[in-house]
Amino acid sequence: MSKYVREFKLNGESSFYYKKRGVKESERCFLSEVQIKELFKTLLTQTPDELGLDYTLWNSKAICIYIEKAFSIRYSGRGLRDLLKRLGFSSQKPIKQAYQRDPDKVSQWLNETYPAIKARAMREGARIYWADEMGLQSCDNRGRAYGLVNQTPVIKKTGSRFKVNMLAAIRGRVEEPPKVLILN
Repeated sequence: MSKYVREFKLNGESSFYYKKRGVKESERCFLSEVQIKELFKTLLTQTPDELGLDYTLWNSKAICIYIEKAFSIRYSGRGLRDLLKRLGFSSQKPIKQAYQRDPDKVSQWLNETYPAIKARAMREGARIYWADEMGLQSCDNRGRAYGLVNQTPVIKKTGSRFKVNMLAAIRGRVEEPPKVLILN
């Protein structure tokens, strides 16, 4: 107690404020700055399966294995999460995207095909309905991976699996009440 009284007499109220205790943030990292830059680049530009790991996306286990293989350094789960947070990564649920997706064809449909359909519908007095399906499927879709904050990871996977689908269609403008048709 006398230590604190003596400190107060010398420094006044500023003696109540002490530096943060424990290991400094910069000393907690086992990787050098060069290794951190290499890790950062790898996480952004490559996937684990491209590096021969048995993972599709970067999760903490895959990153730990990669760091151990590439730099011969072992990280605990907590230590790795702290490092990833410092690098600007967060754990996120990935967006699933079909391999078959073609951005050029999507753009062509929006800019050429749909305007032609709309013009034909206007000429013929037809109505355009927008249909969408909802499905129950046989596989589990949960999963998380590390990616930069506000940049959700994308998992490429096949579009084929067992599922049961339901279909609904709507129109842009509704002048009459909807009719329901149930198919078994």
